[in-house]
This record gives sequence, C-alpha cells and structure tokens, in this order.
Amino acid sequence: MDCDIIMPVYNQPSYTKACLDSIKKHTDYPHRIVVVDDASSSETAEYLDKLSNENEIVLLRNQENLGWVRSVNKGLNFSKAQYVCVMNNDTVVYPGWLSEMVSVALKNAAFGLVNPEWEIPEKFKGSREDYFRIVIKKQNGKFIETDWVRGFCFLIKRAVIEKIGGLDQIFSPGYFDDWDYSLRAIQAGFLVVKAQGAFVWHYKNVTHGQLLKKKGLEQEIIQKKGIFCNRWGKFQKALLIVDRLLKGKSGNLEESCFCLLRKQVRLVVIKGRLDFNLHHANYFVITSSDYFLKARVLFHLWRNFLLKPGKRYDYVICSLGMKNFLERFGVVSKRYIIKDVEEELLKETVPLRRV
Repeated sequence: MDCDIIMPVYNQPSYTKACLDSIKKHTDYPHRIVVVDDASSSETAEYLDKLSNENEIVLLRNQENLGWVRSVNKGLNFSKAQYVCVMNNDTVVYPGWLSEMVSVALKNAAFGLVNPEWEIPEKFKGSREDYFRIVIKKQNGKFIETDWVRGFCFLIKRAVIEKIGGLDQIFSPGYFDDWDYSLRAIQAGFLVVKAQGAFVWHYKNVTHGQLLKKKGLEQEIIQKKGIFCNRWGKFQKALLIVDRLLKGKSGNLEESCFCLLRKQVRLVVIKGRLDFNLHHANYFVITSSDYFLKARVLFHLWRNFLLKPGKRYDYVICSLGMKNFLERFGVVSKRYIIKDVEEELLKETVPLRRV
C-alpha cells in the first residue's frame, strides 16, 4: 500500500522547505509528495520547480489562488493512492509519523480519518525533541478515538474518499472544513482516531494569518462557523453521573457514551470509585469517593450554573436514584433537564442534526 501526501502551498518558502526536508528525513512509509502550488510568487514557484525537476515531488499548479479547500480537493482528485495524507506546509514531522498513522488505520476497517499527536502539554518542561523522545515514542501502535480530525495533517482512507468525496467547497478558502468532513465521515459509518505514536508539529495560521491579518482572520472564522452551525446545529453539553446504582450497566453505558461523543456531545463524567473509562480524547472525568459523590455533584453543578447560559450543561444524565436526589433541589431542577439513564442514555439519543 502507498500514500500520497497532498500539500497545498502558497508562498512561505522557508516553512515549505523545512516541512519537505522533515518528510524526506523522517518518512519510512512508501509515499509520493503532491504539492499543489496555489499561485505562489516567483521565489516559491522557482523552488518548487527545482524540486519537481529533480523528481522529488509531483507539482500541480493553480493559475490563480484558490485557497486551501479547493487546493486540497485538486490533490484528492489527482490521487489514486490507498491512503492520502493532507497536510499544511507549516508543519514539521518526526520519525515514523506516517507509518504510525497507517498502522493505526489498519487496526480497524472503521478507522477512516487519522490525526497524529500535535500538542505538547504546558506542564512538560523540555523541547519538542525531548517530548517526542520521552513521550511519543513510547506510544508506538497506540491510538485513541477523538471527536474530529484537525486539518493540519490527517490521513484519509481511500474508502472514505470514495464514499463522501472531498472537502465541501462552501468552506473555501478554509476553516471548519475539517470538522465538517469528519462529521460527514462519522455519519457515513467511519471513526476518527489519533495515532498516539505519531507526532507532527504545527506552527498554525502561517499562510492564512499573513493573508487575512488578525481582523480578517477573525471575520473568516466567524463566517465559516455560521455556515457550520447552520448545517450541523448546536452541539450539546452533558454531565453524566456514574454511581453504584449503574453497576452492571457499564458495558452498555460505555457504548452509549461513545454514541454521544461521536455526535459531538461535550461530555463530562463524575464518577465514584468505579471501573469506568472511555478510550476517547474528548471527554473529561472527575473522580470522587462514593461517600462524597452526591456532595461533589452538587458543588460541581453549582459552579456550572454560575457560568453564562451558553456554557452550562444542557442536561444531566444519572441513575433514577440520583435523579430523585437532585430533583429535591429546586435550583438544580429549574436550571437543568435531568434524564434517567434507563430512559435516555441506553437508547438512541441526541440524533445527529443536519439540515
């Protein structure tokens, strides 16, 4: 199996060179680099011409600046490879990045989109190289499901392209196209995962930031967010309380939670000392002793309803016993919809909205 690396480029020759050099040095999986030159100026164009003449890359050229989305689609239409990796030119890859992503994609036929790791925790003290050596390399072969694929670098299986096509050009020149693509893929039966043993550093907004400046960038993001929200609706936020009254239901409970997470529900879990874990990157868990669980829940909800309405939970899911307890407190029952897990979570809930 082979992989085409699709890289739209608009100027930024120093970033482009650093990215291409890192790919050449650190990529051991069979690949071809397809650069889509988005009407760059002479300096970048000449540099790309030289690489193309030396057979290091396949060069596709736009006669005018089409933007990220249309340039990616041009590359996708050109490629016939089993895997396609779409990536920004303001990235730097680390050893084994592509082989790790492909290895994870092969673990499950449903794994349609794969991100690498890209962030370094603030608490980590050291360089990117230190983080890769100390943390990332120890994660070889590991993966975690996530909410949506971040567009700076992501692997696509051919089956996904055949089923849903390319990026939606309504988001051109960029922003929210990757999230929309992820939801379309999930709706088509695929999953989005992150290869924890692959690492790609992203400088962020190098091209768009220069083109649009701060004010224009903010306006672009607001506009694309509006299109995205009109299509997919408002995603909900939920609190799940896992107590011992749910013991014995954990298998179905975890499966139902994954269903919610794949529908982009922002899920926070408060649990007692129970064996309950979701192998997903987009939920937050708070653990309490069983004895103080109810007090911990009340304190957490009190802090939550101090937030602005748009940031509060839309609903709370819990056992019938916990529901009866919470409904004794008017301040809770007036602000939140409290759902019994038997009635609400263990059946199809929160349908994926599309208009």
